[in-house]
Amino acid sequence: MRSVMDTSDPQDEGTVLPPAGYSAVVTDKNYSCKIGVIEIRAFFRVRPPQATGMCGAITQTYIESMAINGSPVFDLPVSFNLRCLNDIDLYSIDVYSLNGEMKIKTCYASWDWGIGYTVSKCEEVPRRGAPPPSRSPGTRR
Repeated sequence: MRSVMDTSDPQDEGTVLPPAGYSAVVTDKNYSCKIGVIEIRAFFRVRPPQATGMCGAITQTYIESMAINGSPVFDLPVSFNLRCLNDIDLYSIDVYSLNGEMKIKTCYASWDWGIGYTVSKCEEVPRRGAPPPSRSPGTRR
């Protein structure tokens, strides 16, 4: 998952389009996918720009829930790329397997006109729960 930024000037360095292979989330959406035996489910809530109110002029995106093999990744809904209240916000999430172990990496970034995103920190989110047990030959479920 990656942040994008639409601006009024597509030539501005701050305009960030979805990378190849990614699509923009513009409405509430449920996602699910599998990476081997790892199942990822997420629900994104998108509030389009509003005519009034604090932060009303920007699209607000929240990760309402995200679970890996049924175990929540975040305790509460998390803002994603919310440029109004925070100088730095969640910018990207990567879920991958390394040497047979599942990893979740989150990165935080700031954004500015003429620059785009500047990543400030990345960290691995502690994994909760274990992946489902592997099947031995001849076992059934």
